[in-house]
Amino acid sequence: VSTQSTGGKRQSGFGRKRNCNSSTATFAMGPEVIKARIADANKHKEEGNAYFKAGNIGKAVTAYHMGLMHVKGLGSSAPGMPSGVGGDISEEAQTELATITNILHLNIAACLLKNEPPKTERVIELCNKVLDKDTKNTKALFRRAQAFRLSGFPEKAEKDLNEALKYEPENVGLKNELKMVHYTIAQQEKKQAKEFAGMFDRLTEYKVKHGIYEKEEAEAKRKAEEKERKRLAAMDPAERARLEVQKEIDREIELDKQRERERKEKEEKEKKEREEKEEKERSQTKKVERVEVLE
Repeated sequence: VSTQSTGGKRQSGFGRKRNCNSSTATFAMGPEVIKARIADANKHKEEGNAYFKAGNIGKAVTAYHMGLMHVKGLGSSAPGMPSGVGGDISEEAQTELATITNILHLNIAACLLKNEPPKTERVIELCNKVLDKDTKNTKALFRRAQAFRLSGFPEKAEKDLNEALKYEPENVGLKNELKMVHYTIAQQEKKQAKEFAGMFDRLTEYKVKHGIYEKEEAEAKRKAEEKERKRLAAMDPAERARLEVQKEIDREIELDKQRERERKEKEEKEKKEREEKEEKERSQTKKVERVEVLE
């Protein structure tokens, strides 16, 4: 530690004020350093993939997070500096950076979907980060759709999957997930219909028990008659008189029809009674004949 004398007192180098700002204090990162950081992130991605395939989800998440730490901040700029932390970052490196960052986010999302219960909110957040920069990322749409379905929003999942299928219409994974979403929607609709039917049955039972249906019918009839009276009152007198005559004619026609129905019913009844009586008489005659033969 360096020291200097000030009026007989020795002052430590740590005690002196240093005038520096963030732009001068930031270490410039050259292309090779940036390339190495991206390579390290890819190495952690592969490590995480191995853990994921082995079923060690916890270690896979840790590896993916380590990968993100290596590229964190590479795409941003320090105050007064060009893109990258204190240095230039090429277009090729920007593309590689975006690719590995998206992959790591989506791989973490895949791990979180395997949690019990799945961490769907965090999965949706991670997928949103990817889709904010790449709206056509089918894997992000797929992962978010899975999270929506598992969290009880199958309609949102269906929307994401239909969007993803625009870009990959032959993707089997997307199609299978869409089938699961449609099944979930159907089950929800069935459950809602059952609940609604139960509510309707209970309402009907209540209305019958308390005589509400009779009251409702009487009230509906009263309103209809009141409406008709108002309509007639507003009508031209001549037209109203014509309408009254027509109503009387209609009533007579209806009465005639009713009398005709009653007449036919009476004839049918009398005919049936005659046939039954004749059948009974024939039966009695045959019985007598059999008795005479036996004697």
